[in-house]
Amino acid sequence: KVQFALTTQKLIFELRPELVIGVGAAGALDENLRPGDLVAAEAVIEHDYNLHFVKRPLPRFEADAEWLVRLREAAVDI
Repeated sequence: KVQFALTTQKLIFELRPELVIGVGAAGALDENLRPGDLVAAEAVIEHDYNLHFVKRPLPRFEADAEWLVRLREAAVDI
């Protein structure tokens, strides 16, 4: 995760992209998903963030609402 973050930050500074999409595996989210399906998250939760002495919700990062709309509009149901 650290290497991904550092490389992404460098690319953002240098290229100034309009959108950055992190791609990963999301197996077994829904029994209706099939190999090759794409899922765009409305939010992600950093599940492996551990605070041993502080009890608070895990870090949550919201997707950009405008880009979610644009992705939905571009989706093709095959």
